Amino acid sequence: MRSSTYLLISLITLLINLLNCRGLDKTDTGPHDLNSEKIWYAADGNVQSCDRQPLTCQATGDPQPFVDSCVKQGFQAKSCGCFVLCSGAIKGFKLIEANQEKKASKSKDSCSASDQTVIKSVRDGRNPGTSLDRCLMSHVCNGRLGLCAGGDLATSTRLRDAARHGCADFVLAAICPAEFNDTFACPEKSVQLLSAIWTELRQKDVPTKRCIRNVVCSDRTSDCDQTSLAKAIEIKQTVDQPGCAYWLRGICAVGSQSW
Repeated sequence: MRSSTYLLISLITLLINLLNCRGLDKTDTGPHDLNSEKIWYAADGNVQSCDRQPLTCQATGDPQPFVDSCVKQGFQAKSCGCFVLCSGAIKGFKLIEANQEKKASKSKDSCSASDQTVIKSVRDGRNPGTSLDRCLMSHVCNGRLGLCAGGDLATSTRLRDAARHGCADFVLAAICPAEFNDTFACPEKSVQLLSAIWTELRQKDVPTKRCIRNVVCSDRTSDCDQTSLAKAIEIKQTVDQPGCAYWLRGICAVGSQSW
């Protein structure tokens, strides 16, 4: 009788423990249960409930970047009517998304239709070996004026101006598909100054040229008189501007490619 009572008590205790465990399983849905009562967040970082759906869904962009960001940060994503939600708040996502959209839009739309027309017209009317062709290769594709003059110079300057205003990819693809240096960031006045000194001193061995090379290429002021040093410092400051460093390849080159 005593053993039967003990067995009955043991069975009751076991049943209570099982019920308690079942209750815990019911409330603790685990990290992979998308139907749990956890808090869900929209892309703007605000809490969003699937119970409050709008009558109509507004058009939205591709939700995949938000889903990818959500998952990469260790959270879960789910679709909920009009919304795509994340189990955690993705800080700064809307700002990142806006910057990406702005960059893509700028890349697509910044080259005006009129500029594209000019670029296409020059490309279609270009003849190899002509003075315009040589000017385009020198000025547009390599950032040096070379023998550009008159109408040829006006055309190449127009293309470089378009390149600086969102059309760089169009210009390079149309005019310089095989060989180019991206020189559009170098101010046109700097291109003119450096081109002039390049033409003036090309294949000459004079004190001013030696001084310029020493200062620009090695930060040495030896063999510089006052006049030459002033010119060398001006050239160095011009070359050191953002976008103008491509001139170092010519000014400081050695051997057959030397200045």
